Amino acid sequence: MSKNRFYTDEMIDFIRENAPGISQKELTIRFNEKFSADKTTKQIATVCAKHKIRSFTNSFYTNEMIDFLRINAPKTCHSELTKQFNNKFNTNKTVQQITSVCTRHRMRRIRETIYSDEMLDFLCANIVGTRYRDLTAMFNARFNTTMKEDSIKRICNGVIGIKNMLGRDPYTPEMITFLKENANGTPYKELTKIFNNKFSTNKTTDNIRAMCQKYKICNNNYCNEEMITFLRENIKGKSWDQLTEQFNAKFFVNKTKREIYRACGNRGLFPHGFCSRSERQALGSEIISDGYVYVKIKQPDVWIAKHRMIWERNNGPLPKGYCIIFADCNPRNFDESNLIKVSRQELSYLNSHNLRFTNPEYTIVGINIIKVIIKTKERQKELDNEKSKKKNQQEEA
Repeated sequence: MSKNRFYTDEMIDFIRENAPGISQKELTIRFNEKFSADKTTKQIATVCAKHKIRSFTNSFYTNEMIDFLRINAPKTCHSELTKQFNNKFNTNKTVQQITSVCTRHRMRRIRETIYSDEMLDFLCANIVGTRYRDLTAMFNARFNTTMKEDSIKRICNGVIGIKNMLGRDPYTPEMITFLKENANGTPYKELTKIFNNKFSTNKTTDNIRAMCQKYKICNNNYCNEEMITFLRENIKGKSWDQLTEQFNAKFFVNKTKREIYRACGNRGLFPHGFCSRSERQALGSEIISDGYVYVKIKQPDVWIAKHRMIWERNNGPLPKGYCIIFADCNPRNFDESNLIKVSRQELSYLNSHNLRFTNPEYTIVGINIIKVIIKTKERQKELDNEKSKKKNQQEEA
């Protein structure tokens, strides 16, 4: 048995101490000189992988290097950028390595004919606290261009490197406090007007509603206690149109039917005789969804595919990772012989190889073909793993 197959603790410690910062080739040379060995680069790389020793030769970039690339990448081609980088940091990086770093950190080059240094500086100075829509308008007015909002957003996020949500209008603590103090009992439409007048903004009703939901600020769906009491006392026996008309006449407001429905529904108030769909359907009821028949098996709203229910009634619970298909592709044929259990993997292969037919016999043949294909691939994978394992053992020897 060859002595080169073994690595002492001293050798492993040497590799661990010297691996960071140098290439595998240089590490191999130092190793062979130190221990008078004749290891190959591949053997040293295998030892590093086995003991989880990582070399940071080509992947290590300091924050200063990344900042240098981020500043200069939009203005320079990668070949010129590589020269500047090597001169700056006294390295010997290749163009491909610099390109990979720029791609990983989403640094894109901008053609000078489109974005000048002045344009980029303008975006950097104005992006924070400004909507992309407003920033685009400012940019076009400043440089007499016709850029679109998506283009400006892509430049700010992908090239300049401004991330997160800096392009949206921030909500200050004062604004949040104002919403908490004024939201209760105030319609969102009216609350939006008050908010915009107070802070000189142009928020929409949806913006204010979203912020109230985000910070869990409740305004009781536009209704105070008196309004809720009125709805509770007058809802029975009336349609939504009638109830809305009476509500608006009573409180001199202009609510829509949808707003009244939402206010009542959130409090469990419905006209006499109203019930949800799940309550209307009795046990054993059938519905059709996406072409398949479903049966209600439990209250209030538990359904199961009818073909699966029939198969489980005759064969027991369906194992995890399996499903039931129709041999003749007819989702209305619930005959026991037409229901076949297949795994999710087999179903995927059946669909991708177009081996499902209206003739049940052809479908069964297709399933058998798929099982052979899957078994063949599994066996081939085992052989490849064994071959790779033997190859590694030979290299270590």
